[in-house]
Amino acid sequence: MEYYVVFDNASGDVKWRGQGPEGSAAIQVLDDGLATMVVPQGALRGADLDIEMIKALAAKQVDRAAEMVRLRFVSDGAAQMLTYTTKAAEARAYIADNSSAVPFLSAEASARDMTVAALAHEVMAMVEQWTMIGSRIEGRRMGAKAALGTASNLAEIAVAIGIDWSDVTAA
Repeated sequence: MEYYVVFDNASGDVKWRGQGPEGSAAIQVLDDGLATMVVPQGALRGADLDIEMIKALAAKQVDRAAEMVRLRFVSDGAAQMLTYTTKAAEARAYIADNSSAVPFLSAEASARDMTVAALAHEVMAMVEQWTMIGSRIEGRRMGAKAALGTASNLAEIAVAIGIDWSDVTAA
């Protein structure tokens, strides 16, 4: 079951509440200036919407959206992130002192038939590229969450979660 609210896109005023099978909100025929938002069932229990509950769900949606954008650039998984972090640390150490022990870089360089030095520079170039991309993603994610923190109605929540990722994903 899906629960949703139809609201004025400018003022955030609730026009009506609805429920139906999954996808019901998306198929509503709306007048200009109206929009729908899927909300948790609990947000509809009282006479007034539980805006805080809706904002909490929206914050999770922002986090999921940011993660989906990140996954366009990096592999999924906590262990893979640890590997990337370790390789970056090893690359920094090796570039600073090429006598440093770098087991991850050594294993990969051997497997790829390249020098550790070349791999260390390749890893650092990827770190720099990721820093540019990742920082934009994080800035947008945290900006959306800050806007959610001050949102007082559905229109403001909708604006906060309407993140434009296009320039990030084009990178």
